[in-house]
Amino acid sequence: MNLPSDCIRARLISALNGDRIEWPVYAAYDWYVRNESLNWQALFQEGLGQINHVDVVTINRPNVQISETIRIIDHRKQREVRWITDVGELSEIWIDNWCVKHLLNKPDDYRIMLRALEGETYKPFFQGYNDSEAELGERGITLGHFGWYPLRRTSVMDLQAEWAGIESVAIHLADELPELMALLELMDALMLDKCRAVAEGPAVYIKLWENLSIETIGVQQFRGRIVPQYRKMIEILRSHGKRLIVHADGKLRPIMDDLAALDLDIDSFSEPPEGDMSIAEARAKWPNKFLWLTPPQGLYVRDENSLKDRVQRMTAAASSRQFCFLISEGIPPGRDEAIAGVLSALKP
Repeated sequence: MNLPSDCIRARLISALNGDRIEWPVYAAYDWYVRNESLNWQALFQEGLGQINHVDVVTINRPNVQISETIRIIDHRKQREVRWITDVGELSEIWIDNWCVKHLLNKPDDYRIMLRALEGETYKPFFQGYNDSEAELGERGITLGHFGWYPLRRTSVMDLQAEWAGIESVAIHLADELPELMALLELMDALMLDKCRAVAEGPAVYIKLWENLSIETIGVQQFRGRIVPQYRKMIEILRSHGKRLIVHADGKLRPIMDDLAALDLDIDSFSEPPEGDMSIAEARAKWPNKFLWLTPPQGLYVRDENSLKDRVQRMTAAASSRQFCFLISEGIPPGRDEAIAGVLSALKP
């Protein structure tokens, strides 16, 4: 594909390749473009890009039937998801976007989930990626991911974020609950199987939706359980010319050296108050990582001059290479002008 050198896609690919950045890309996750009521077309015309995310694997689950029921109760959407196996049934309940009943709540639930995941297999999937790339054109790029649910994170992170909650997982890990240990072993193996299928798919850049913040997992579990899994995944992807991007949108300082030793990129990196490292610190510690930078929420409510000053200081701290700006953690409503202001501040 021959692209104009100043188009968003070409600029972002150049930055991903490590070239010097004269005009940093500012892009929005596809989720926000679909769901937030901003004048996106006008912002695209101003130079905003878009980052799409698509499944690059298909999943076969022979031992579970998953059903979903949606009801409106007191003007709120209640969604119940049931996992039905031959050894028992699990269910979770969501009200609007909040989980009010986790899928896994007691030791026996881990046993049922183990059965649900047994025999799960994966194949690379090309169509969604190809459709996304055709739709985006010069406006951005498509990242592959491991599917939305389940197993879109490393095993402990998935259990914390999706299935059981932080408190239950922490207690059961500390107790080394046998049912949980068996489930984690299977999930780790399946994630590597899924990674092999992803590696054979079309996407070069692969997103792992960790939502990583050391506050939720702890240094010991991170080093003992997550780092070894990262290393195996990186080896698989690298052997196929792919690169791993980890969505790490929280506090990372206690593990910054661990991350420095891993050949992966950091998505949704956030300065304080959301995170605990500055861009300058991140660049000094991780000189060869691509930083997908999320401007702090407070940026969007600044006056024009202070917004421009902050954006330019962030750009300078990133050292003119291997970074872009993202709308990946939400924005205050009605901030079209602020987004346009960021775009203006980034232009050479």
